[in-house]
Amino acid sequence: MGTSKIREAVTLNIVTNNEHVPEVDCYIRTLKERTRSVYNSLPFKKFPNRLLIEIVYAQVFWLNVFPSDNGISKRRSTRNIVTGSGIDYNLHCKL
Repeated sequence: MGTSKIREAVTLNIVTNNEHVPEVDCYIRTLKERTRSVYNSLPFKKFPNRLLIEIVYAQVFWLNVFPSDNGISKRRSTRNIVTGSGIDYNLHCKL
């Protein structure tokens, strides 16, 4: 079975100090909203710091698992492009 490599052009956007990149700002805002949503849905009054860190990790994981409409690739997720690994639906998508 042959393997095919997908080559995609990447444009490097260089910015100066204190310059905001709208795409990054939007990603950070989305990450904060999702983290707050999970944080506020839990029935605890106090959280260990590690729990908050894991909530953020989980939100980053799920944001990077699926391909973005305006991302580098329409077919490959950010996680797949960077790490070369996808997700195991039997492991990651269990209820």
